[in-house]
Amino acid sequence: MASGQGCWSRWRSVPDGGRVHLLSAYDTAAGIVLAQIQIAAKSNEIPTFAPLLEQVAAQVGSLAGAVIVADALHAQTAHARDVAARGAHLMVPVKANQPTALHSSKPHRGRSCQLVTAPARAGTAGARPAPSRPSPSAPPAG
Repeated sequence: MASGQGCWSRWRSVPDGGRVHLLSAYDTAAGIVLAQIQIAAKSNEIPTFAPLLEQVAAQVGSLAGAVIVADALHAQTAHARDVAARGAHLMVPVKANQPTALHSSKPHRGRSCQLVTAPARAGTAGARPAPSRPSPSAPPAG
């Protein structure tokens, strides 16, 4: 699957006036929600990430080659390992409150890093997520 996957969290009102917190996964190319899962009261999105991936994998058959885009909350080692084990790629922002991850994601002297982006496909808006980033030891493309 070459299209990007995204996940977002939102609140939805219910008839009794309460609100339900949902984590959803959507296919950016098709513009459809692939799966969503309710987040338990007094919890957050972290424990629902893996079950959401399970639902998406069941829906599409395999996550191999998919790019999963999530917010900084999902810059978790367990999430990265789970996504990689499924043959997919996880793209998350890394913030300064995670200094080890932030340091390891910056280019180091003598190592080249480049972000590979794919052009937008006709009929879609915006840039497409990159399928992967070359390893730091890979020679620069050219």
